This record gives sequence, C-alpha cells and structure tokens, in this order.
Amino acid sequence: MLRLLLPTEKKMLRLEYAKRMLTLASLMVAFVLAAWGVAQLPGYVLLTAEARVLHESLRVATDPVLNKDREALKEELRMVSKQLRLIDVPAYQVSQVLAHVTEAQTRAIGLSSIAFDTISGETEEEGTTGMLVLTGVAQTRVALLQFRDALRANKELISDVDLPLASLAKDIDVPFVITITLTPLTAL
Repeated sequence: MLRLLLPTEKKMLRLEYAKRMLTLASLMVAFVLAAWGVAQLPGYVLLTAEARVLHESLRVATDPVLNKDREALKEELRMVSKQLRLIDVPAYQVSQVLAHVTEAQTRAIGLSSIAFDTISGETEEEGTTGMLVLTGVAQTRVALLQFRDALRANKELISDVDLPLASLAKDIDVPFVITITLTPLTAL
C-alpha cells in the first residue's frame, strides 16, 4: 500500500477531523439544550401565573379588611339555612298513621278527639318529630292496655306510646289520653 501522506500531515489531518467531530457534538448538545429550554417555557409561564393567583388568594384570605364581614355572612347563612329547613320539612303521611290507629282500635275503644302536631328539631340530624294525641273512653282497663300494645306494635311508624297511669285508675268506662310520638323524620 502506498503512503501518500507524511506522518506529520496525517497527524494534523486526524487532529482536524477530531476538531470537526467535537464541534459537531457541541452543536448537537447545544441544540438539544435549546430545544429542552423552549419545551420548558410554557410550563414555567403557567407555573408563575398559578403562583401569582395563589399569592393573591392568600392575600385575600388573610386580609382583615376584606374578611371583616365573614362572621356576619356565616350567621346570615345559618339563618337562611334554618328558614329553608322550616320551609322544606319532610311531611308525615298522616293517613298512614290514622290507618294504624284505626286498625289497632277495637269496639271497646271510643275516640273522642285526635290531635296531630309536628316539632322541628334545632339541627338537621334531629329531624322532625310528630306527636299524635288520642282522647277517648275505653270500656275496660284491659281493652285500653290492649289498644296501647297494638299501637306500640308498629315500630317503624311509632317510637313511643305514652299512657299515663292515672288513666288506669278505673276498671270500666276508662277515660284516657294517649300521646303517641312518631318516628322522627330527617331532612333529605
């Protein structure tokens, strides 16, 4: 094989080739870094805008001048909530309650009056409680006790049946007042 280049020229040619490769590699690294920087720019802009919004929100949340009416607003919201609960009270099916009373009633029980009322609780969890007051006369004390027990049988509808002991003083023609507490309704 013929050697046309002198060793010094060959060495200089290799050095020139290495310089060109190093220059090309440097340009490629610079291009990749520039592309990465351009790709990061939108994220940086969005994060700085979000940081500004968060700083503004924090300033508003901690500013005593802007927050002086917060307690008054909370109290007003409580009042409106209470008024809405009074308006939007779930209702008892009075016909269902009366049907249960008439099913429990025998010929020995005579009802002279039925009164119904609802009591709303202070909180939503307490719900609404219905009260039913039955007044009448029972032929016997046993018939009255059977009527009370029959009323207590429906636990889904009735939570308590109150028959005062004074009503059990007589054996026959027993006047009575029974207070029925219905199962509380909770607001939906």
